[in-house]
Amino acid sequence: MKIKVLRSIANSLCQMCCSARINTSLERIAGLPDGTLKIDLLLGSCVHSTAGDLQVPMVEDFRAWLSSQMEQSRLSFDVFRSVLLSLQYKTDRVPTDRKRILLFELESASQFVLANQVIEGHATNVLWYQREAG
Repeated sequence: MKIKVLRSIANSLCQMCCSARINTSLERIAGLPDGTLKIDLLLGSCVHSTAGDLQVPMVEDFRAWLSSQMEQSRLSFDVFRSVLLSLQYKTDRVPTDRKRILLFELESASQFVLANQVIEGHATNVLWYQREAG
């Protein structure tokens, strides 16, 4: 098994989750209370800690990216028991006009559960987001 490759993928997912790559999902998240998104990349589901089930574009984006990485590495999804990604975010670090702009404080963690091992990744970042007009 290519454990180093899976570690790299786990860390890259976290870095992507804390980057501008999630911009297409930030408008949806900006309307919710601060919290944690729990994403199951095998099932394609996302649950917000207080709002419940959530549909956000980043889930399909990450699933497609993961599939591409697995294919390039010649690994099968059968190696996984679960592929979980969490994104904890807060928007109260800097007072702003929330209708126009937000500063997201992001912390992401991934967990790949294999038959006999767990591989984890982590990343943090802050990200400014200009909200859609109207």
